[in-house]
Amino acid sequence: MNRFFVSAILFLALGVMAISGPWGAARFERRLVERSTAALAFAGFDWAKIVGDGQTVHISGVAPSPEAVREARRIVLAADGPGGRIRGGVTAVSTQEVTVTDPEATAQSAPRPAAQKDALSPAAPGPSIDDAAPSFAEPQKTTGQAQTSQTTDVAAQCQKAVDDAIDGGSINFRLNSYALSGEDRRLLDRVAARFSDCRGVNLVVEGHTDNRGAEAANLALSRRRAGTVRDYLAQTVSGNVAISVAAFGESQPIAPNTSLSGRMTNRRIEFVVKPASEPEESD
Repeated sequence: MNRFFVSAILFLALGVMAISGPWGAARFERRLVERSTAALAFAGFDWAKIVGDGQTVHISGVAPSPEAVREARRIVLAADGPGGRIRGGVTAVSTQEVTVTDPEATAQSAPRPAAQKDALSPAAPGPSIDDAAPSFAEPQKTTGQAQTSQTTDVAAQCQKAVDDAIDGGSINFRLNSYALSGEDRRLLDRVAARFSDCRGVNLVVEGHTDNRGAEAANLALSRRRAGTVRDYLAQTVSGNVAISVAAFGESQPIAPNTSLSGRMTNRRIEFVVKPASEPEESD
């Protein structure tokens, strides 16, 4: 009996060493990089470059928008399930090395086509007024357009601040639960600290579920999950800021619901920062 017990312990120890040791760790890291790269390529995210560091994946590159950065993070987190020390999945995604392009600034800095330059140049003297080339005034932004553009820029900056606070983490609930764990509260504390400086924007807390159960029940559960997070943030964010909720139930999975890890990934909360002029559902 004692010999069997000792043999079992040695077997388990060798198994843990094989998984957690340098050879096992390198194999897991290589697998995570390969699967994450394949998932990003399949989704058309050619701008994203990744580097593995254990179970943490670092994304770099020039993204077309903050939404693309968030989507790249979701894809990498779901590429090999929600992760775990023994399982070897992705447990964190860092996007601090990602640069987001500004389409408006790019358009303003782009060289003007030759035809447009000619149209804006003074017309050469001609024999008559009818022969003169017309001139056009450069369109100017109205006050409302300028304010909208400024609010959009603030929303993008606040979105990046929230994403940096999350830094690849996630809030994934237990089955049929909307209770926050201690780790969830620590993540929300970081979000609250970053979002406290944001004004003129609305933080939308989006709730999601897996596909187990009735669709209507899942929609109600996702609303309760988002409401729990909203209530916690409302108590911790300093200043008068707008926080609302949006419930999506099972309608927007980011991983297959055919596995336990995929369903766990889909039971999640997401944060989207929008200009205050774009109201969201709130209960």
